[in-house]
Amino acid sequence: MDLTNKKSKKRRLIALNVSFWLLLTFLISYGIGQTDEPDRTLVSLFFQGAIGIGLLIVPIVYLNTQVLIPRFFIKKKYWQFGFWVLLIALIWPPLPIYIDNIIDERVFHTKPEDLDDPFTFLGGFVMLFIILLSTLVNMTYRALRQQHKSGEIENERLNTELALLKNQISPHFFFNTLNNLYALALEESKETPKVILKLSEMMRYTIYDCNGTHVPLSSEVTYLENYMSLQQIRHHQQADITFDRRISNEDIQVCPLVFIVFLENAFKHGVDGTESKAFVKMSLEAIPEQIHFKISNSIGTTQQDSGGLGLENVKKRLDLVYGENYDLSTTIEGETFCVDLNIDLK
Repeated sequence: MDLTNKKSKKRRLIALNVSFWLLLTFLISYGIGQTDEPDRTLVSLFFQGAIGIGLLIVPIVYLNTQVLIPRFFIKKKYWQFGFWVLLIALIWPPLPIYIDNIIDERVFHTKPEDLDDPFTFLGGFVMLFIILLSTLVNMTYRALRQQHKSGEIENERLNTELALLKNQISPHFFFNTLNNLYALALEESKETPKVILKLSEMMRYTIYDCNGTHVPLSSEVTYLENYMSLQQIRHHQQADITFDRRISNEDIQVCPLVFIVFLENAFKHGVDGTESKAFVKMSLEAIPEQIHFKISNSIGTTQQDSGGLGLENVKKRLDLVYGENYDLSTTIEGETFCVDLNIDLK
């Protein structure tokens, strides 16, 4: 596949170069036909111009861009580059002009150019201008191509890092859920089949639907609801669990598997470690340009802070996807742990 793409790019580049020279020849020929030689046909002028440009300009441009620039200019051998440029500007023009004159006289029956002109300083300056212009264009093209390549490499690095971070989240969650399922099975709970079904839906979501950097907000909400249902079954509805959502557009795209880390952390430290009055209160507000997520939970007997693998993982993923366009804060207010996340989608 890569080889096919390279061949396709090479063909497009060749076609672009050929098109440029044909267009340049046409414009020059048309200009000459309108001013200097109005009696000649455009076809005759075009072919004569193509021979002249092909003999005088094209070889110099490609000699410069394919040989001199890669061997000397890019390697910062400016003295060698300058030497060859001056040498070419002085000795190149006479030979192609001499050949062009023969073709003009015998094929197109036009008056040949004065052969003394190529030896003047004017001819040398024209050649220098062509070489320097081709150098400027070629270096600009190389810079843009390198910038594009660097962007592709950076995107690939970010996607790889995001995939690794998401892969760290999924096993962590599923291990906990399987433990919950094991506990229900020991109790011979009638809710076990329902738990298995919800777990299957959640596994499908994390494995197949979260491959990209963004997913619809509605999918994340469903995922959170399934998780909360599993926890309510496990805790026999004893904990106070609420989810308040105000979403104007559920098709808003968000980074996947971010909110679940905070929710899982809330149950791990706020419900599992609390004997009574355990609660988890979560809210999600979304408008087209901003998302506000907030969750608070009772603090149990296990220590809860802003560190840990899960939270650090989320911070890295938020940095990669949103850069500086988000604000995350964690606070402890009495016996309540709070997480506040604002994401700017502009």
